[in-house]
Amino acid sequence: MSESSPGRPVDRERSIVTAASESTDRSGPAADLESCIVPLQTALRMQPRQLAGILERTARHAVIPRLPVDFDGRYDRTVPARVRVRREPIARDTERYRAALDDATRARYRDGASAAATGTVTFLGQSIDFEGPVPDWDHDRLTELPLLWRLKLQAFEPLEWLVLGYGRPDASDGLDERFDRWICDWAGSNPVGTRQYLRRSWIPHAVSLRLLNWCRYAVWAGHDGSTAAGRTLYHEIYKNAAFLANHVEWDVGGNHLIENAAALVVAGVLFDDHETGWIETGLDVLEHATETQFLDDGGHFERSPMYHVMTVSRYLTAASVLTEAGRDVPRFIEETAANGVAFLDALEPPNGRIPLLNDAVYEEVETIQTLRSYAAAAGIDPGSDRSQTPVEGSRAPTASGYYWLEAGDARVLVDGGPVGPRHLPGHSHNDQLQFCLWVDETPMIVDTGTYEYAPTVRRRYSRSVRAHNTVQVGESEPIALAGQYAMGARAAPTVRRYEPTEPARFEGRFRAPGGLRDVVGSVPGVKADRTGGYTHRRTIVAADAHVLVTDTVDETPFTSRLHFHPTVTVREIEPGTYVATDDTARTQLFVSVLTTDAASRAVASEYYPAFGVREQRTTLEFEVEHGRTCRYVLRTDGELPAEDRIEPLRTESRRR
Repeated sequence: MSESSPGRPVDRERSIVTAASESTDRSGPAADLESCIVPLQTALRMQPRQLAGILERTARHAVIPRLPVDFDGRYDRTVPARVRVRREPIARDTERYRAALDDATRARYRDGASAAATGTVTFLGQSIDFEGPVPDWDHDRLTELPLLWRLKLQAFEPLEWLVLGYGRPDASDGLDERFDRWICDWAGSNPVGTRQYLRRSWIPHAVSLRLLNWCRYAVWAGHDGSTAAGRTLYHEIYKNAAFLANHVEWDVGGNHLIENAAALVVAGVLFDDHETGWIETGLDVLEHATETQFLDDGGHFERSPMYHVMTVSRYLTAASVLTEAGRDVPRFIEETAANGVAFLDALEPPNGRIPLLNDAVYEEVETIQTLRSYAAAAGIDPGSDRSQTPVEGSRAPTASGYYWLEAGDARVLVDGGPVGPRHLPGHSHNDQLQFCLWVDETPMIVDTGTYEYAPTVRRRYSRSVRAHNTVQVGESEPIALAGQYAMGARAAPTVRRYEPTEPARFEGRFRAPGGLRDVVGSVPGVKADRTGGYTHRRTIVAADAHVLVTDTVDETPFTSRLHFHPTVTVREIEPGTYVATDDTARTQLFVSVLTTDAASRAVASEYYPAFGVREQRTTLEFEVEHGRTCRYVLRTDGELPAEDRIEPLRTESRRR
């Protein structure tokens, strides 16, 4: 049955984001205890090297500012009196990278660099108007913005926009001179060892990105060390690289290590005439990352397409600058980069944009097309061999847990993999067994994206099960979440069957770990309000322009959701049947609920295509109060299948 009447518009009064906030913002002993247990569960799954790194960083942060030692001066004294630089390898790599970008991206970079040089700096959809020719590195508003905003400022991200947006300095109308002042001011305002230095200007991740941007900028601007600005810049690059070599982020791990390593390789090539050891250190870290972070199908283990592009891009940069410097490129770099590009070839949706799975947004990293062009220019060829995709006949990189199904003009991407690394859940979402769907090149059913990295309502929503095209039991999360990155006891889906050929079929099972009831239900005086464990079975059968989805859950009530792209209008045309139409009115998707005791409704929710950007969209909710099964069909041909056409799909969905 349906709660809507035919033609009823979406209920914009009840926002699913508000509902998510209400369900997660609980109070009382149970909520307080869970807020302690989930971070503890996260910490207990960390690797010993991570924990040791955290202890070391915490000790440095607390002790070093109090010691009567000039640590900044010590790093200054590591810089040779006369530095010698090799600019050509980095110049050629930068030209190669710029050429891979499309015209629209270069234009956007030029606009951002021009605005920043005149005082208006924008990251994550939020701006600060700095008064004067240089930023206030400790501006009052920085405490109100996410830490990532400060990190981007400290990384000198506008320099990346400048270098990639303009082919030469004389085309930038003097912007290089303005950014020279930024660098000189920063050098005199941000010494090593002052209070909060490891959480402000000397965050190792920011140092890594700053090094990459400064190296490219120094070469692009033509600095040869003959001017005061050039001498300051090369002094600071050397000093920052020496600092980073002592602060590799073993405590964070993941993509941060790859950023550290790439920065050290680039800085080592720039100062190749000095015996720094940075290239060797960077290559050691990259080799460790290859062995521990990349899966058999070439995907990065954090299972975010955005971070996959980011990490593969760093391997490409390392390969490119080493080649241009006349050094041998280790085989593991070539293979990791080639396999990473092949992974994207397999994962690429019909519209050519990364799917926003887990923590992912647009415009933070290269497009798939840019990465492919950059790889080709760097001599990295993924080839046509798809041996890295172990399921025969499938385009899906299944070691990462992604599976493609096709039904006429519809393409379905199913997420049947684990949420992420056991010891590193920070970019993972509760998206077990969800799927996204495109009709031709139009995204129709989509993931949510990521609004920000901060402990806010929108951060909680984007990670929650409510934000994904899957099942939620009651008001609970299948895996407990806390803060902005923590995640509790984890379990991974199992894929029971996958057939890529028509009728294509996916069968998956997810057993949710016990919730708060199982952890603290026996504690005197504490009443748990989360459910215990449950099992969700999802079968998707795709054939003849129809996609039949069957969800079976052993605990009720449960809700199955479909989130539509903001450009898609959803309208109920008869009880339990909806038509979704894109903004061109040429692409349609029909949705029909086949389970008679499932109540359906359309509600408002939010979509986050970029950091700090939110758009309204429509979400369909199918609620089952008493039964165990919810079944619905998606079709592109405009007709509800006759019984003799739907029954074979039902038969396929029941097969185990």
